[in-house]
Amino acid sequence: MHPSNQVEMIPSPYAVLTRSGTMFIDLVYFMCNTALSRRTKICQPRINVILKKGLYNAVADMAKQEGISKSKAIRDLVKEAIELREEVALAGIAEERENTFNPDNTLSHNEVWS
Repeated sequence: MHPSNQVEMIPSPYAVLTRSGTMFIDLVYFMCNTALSRRTKICQPRINVILKKGLYNAVADMAKQEGISKSKAIRDLVKEAIELREEVALAGIAEERENTFNPDNTLSHNEVWS
């Protein structure tokens, strides 16, 4: 194998729930491509996701349309979903603050900066 295409096996914790309900924890190895540099190992955590065929096809179509991998398409969708959830949570905080706002308790610009 060419040194610039070395692959390193990295241990990752993995839990399996059996039919009897017993949980076994073992190590599963995933491949980490270290092609960029031996000193700089770029290896991101991974998540395996099972999608129904329609959802898989929608992701595949989106990825193809945008010229990116399905993995990057899923990553972008998850990032957008998290940002939307954060916006909803912050909007709730803002609404609560707006409802409890009392102008008698505010400070003027000069009072704040003096």
